[in-house]
Amino acid sequence: MYVPRPPTRASHKDHVRTVEDGQGAVELVAGDGRLWATLPAEARVIAPRRPLLALVDPEASVRHALAQPTGDAPPLSARVRAGQRVVIVLAAPTGPAPRRTGGDPHALATRAVLAELAAAGVVEVELVLARGLGRAPGPAELARRFGPALAERLRIHDADAARQAVGTTVAGEVVELPAAIAGADLVVAIDVDGAPRAAGPDALDGLGGPGDAMAVVEDPDPAAARARRRAVLDAAVPIFCVRLVLARAEVEASSLAAAGRWVSAHLGWPRPRAAEAAPCACFAGDRRAVEEAAARRIRDQHVVEVAGQADVVVAGLPAASPWAAPEAPADPLAVEAMAMALARSPARGQPLLRDGGVLVIAHPLPAAFDAAHAPAAVFHRARAAVGDDPRALAAARDALVSDEVHRRAYREAGAIHGAAPWLRWRADAEVRRRLDAVIVVGARDAAVAAELGWQAAPTVADALALATTRLGATPRIAALATPTAPAVEVVR
Repeated sequence: MYVPRPPTRASHKDHVRTVEDGQGAVELVAGDGRLWATLPAEARVIAPRRPLLALVDPEASVRHALAQPTGDAPPLSARVRAGQRVVIVLAAPTGPAPRRTGGDPHALATRAVLAELAAAGVVEVELVLARGLGRAPGPAELARRFGPALAERLRIHDADAARQAVGTTVAGEVVELPAAIAGADLVVAIDVDGAPRAAGPDALDGLGGPGDAMAVVEDPDPAAARARRRAVLDAAVPIFCVRLVLARAEVEASSLAAAGRWVSAHLGWPRPRAAEAAPCACFAGDRRAVEEAAARRIRDQHVVEVAGQADVVVAGLPAASPWAAPEAPADPLAVEAMAMALARSPARGQPLLRDGGVLVIAHPLPAAFDAAHAPAAVFHRARAAVGDDPRALAAARDALVSDEVHRRAYREAGAIHGAAPWLRWRADAEVRRRLDAVIVVGARDAAVAAELGWQAAPTVADALALATTRLGATPRIAALATPTAPAVEVVR
């Protein structure tokens, strides 16, 4: 079972140092490699929080959570009886595949839930992987993550399949679910969280169709739109949630090499070692109670509170993206999405980078797109031709969604949905408007940077000179220490 670490609060003193003259060398991840950046005096270097301890026995912890849910929810065994039909919905896994077959945290939770259902006499159980509009893992990857037995039982959700209305929101929006899900006696939703997210999509959101996703992202308040839809689902379908929170040890070996000597020397804890993703907590029960408990644990290891915003933020980005297949490099749109995440407003407080600030990232920015992201390549070419014109890009989206080749690739070959690139672009529109510029260091092809509306610079020093020219005076600079960029909230 999980034994909580004594509470610690991320503070300005513990996790932020101010550069003094001659001491501004910082090591940054840049894709598969790393580079040294020399920061000027008075720049701040912000380090990640100490990782939480992984659970000693994760499977026992999941069983404990199922038997003693968070809050006042009844245990899973009390929610089902023999003869009922249960659907287990799993959020699509991301990140590196586990070293051992069946070692994915989603598989760990699934095995525990199946055992509990079997003990209650439930034999009709369906497993659904809620991919949403994203990439679907191939047969070999599924077998590696879940083990052959579970992989054979998994059904990949098709966002374009027939759906059934289950209710209407207070704003008049019709909420739909796949018919098989809507008719279940109980839906068990399994999520794995590795980083902070402000009311972002979960396993049940991954059952939505392209129309649902587009309606949410175009709403003036996407978080409120998502909450309205969730309220309808919670009322229409019996739901039991299981959520694992990962310890921050799932970074790649290539990123670990760039951890930065300062993290070890100044915080007094060793550099993390390459390790399989391991849970540090598990919660189960009603969705809201589970989400709140998981969010608190995530804050305990990710969120650093600092004083004052920055005019310029410097950060390195890893080679892999959350949306690509394991070991596949990030494409330009994925790199853009990772960069925008650094400037996005946090759940509380203000973002580190002020409005009108400059973001400096280190990444080789390859031009290639893998086969699963062919729609992203088409969308990227359209965007390079028309810029960020909303109507032109909506037309490009509609063409991708209706293209039978891309529709078949989504259904049969695990490719992303034709609407996915537009949704990612639209979700980051507000963040892009807040920035004065993005400058990328180490790009192999400056033309790719220009297609994204970015500037390219050969070194961090050159990028900072460009930023100073754009902003004037002497900018306030902050750098995020790697390998795991902390989630920063400005509190005063």
